[in-house]
Amino acid sequence: MPQILIDTNLLVLLAVGLTDRKYISKHKRLAAFDESDFDLLANYIDQSHGLLFCPNVLTEASNLMRYVSEPMRTEISAYFELMISRFGEEYVKSAEASEDAAYRALGLTDAVLLTLAKKDAILLTADLELYLEGARRGLPVINYNHMREAQ
Repeated sequence: MPQILIDTNLLVLLAVGLTDRKYISKHKRLAAFDESDFDLLANYIDQSHGLLFCPNVLTEASNLMRYVSEPMRTEISAYFELMISRFGEEYVKSAEASEDAAYRALGLTDAVLLTLAKKDAILLTADLELYLEGARRGLPVINYNHMREAQ
């Protein structure tokens, strides 16, 4: 299986869960997820050739991860630092991504993800609009919520 591109919310879930599963229920930005969601995500990624990051998602996730108190914040940030160094990162120029038709409707980060999904990576997202746009384009995209429902 190719590398996986994950959206911001799933990256927050992954980083928090890998730091400490118990933190998932305590994190303000993860109210829609639980430990079983983390397990599903981690198992899927384990079957792939790893993750592919872009600076846009890393930045958004880094900011959202900080919505917790200490010592959780420091622990999550430290684990996230390890994740960043372990997996590949691809840069798409903002000018290029903003020329994509999806930019106006979905924003810069999603336009970058759609661009990267063209490069032999599977886009895994919990964002319905991003999923629908990727599917409309015939890109390799998976709706994480469909995976949850299939469990």
